[in-house]
Amino acid sequence: EYDETVENNVYPLFVQNYPRLDSKLEQLHSIRKNISTKMRLKKETMPMGIIHNDLSNENIIITKLHAYFIDFDFICYGHFISDIGSALYYPIAQNIKKASKIIKQFLSAYEKIRPLNFNEKEILPYIILHQHIINTNYLIKRVQNKRDLQSLPKVLHNLTLNDDLFKFAKNYEKTI
Repeated sequence: EYDETVENNVYPLFVQNYPRLDSKLEQLHSIRKNISTKMRLKKETMPMGIIHNDLSNENIIITKLHAYFIDFDFICYGHFISDIGSALYYPIAQNIKKASKIIKQFLSAYEKIRPLNFNEKEILPYIILHQHIINTNYLIKRVQNKRDLQSLPKVLHNLTLNDDLFKFAKNYEKTI
């Protein structure tokens, strides 16, 4: 249901508080390009195969015995680490303070099936950051075009999360 209060009250505040949103988007795009370059340089040492390419809470159904993946619209041949980073992004975005613990728990189960190599471990926090940038960019564009003003709280959350995720990526790299 559409809420006019968002358009009449919240959106102008958003625009007023983030007048340099385009420069913020440019900064995020630049960081995204750097991460993509880092990935390309290490791509030969990172295993590839068929990946989901859109793992999020909405695309995983968990039962007592199994996990099921749904929504295969973006399935492609790519780096396995991309799916891992995508799957980890959403729980980390919800609780950045537990990021290291979330990753440790996830990898302890995942690596029983396929251990990650050093380069995959090194790039993982940047893949998570990359997913954050894609998500934030998408939400900002929707809000700017007034197509989805209900996403405004998510945009504000993502913008406040930026610095924490940057710090996390830098600190995580030191622990490898």
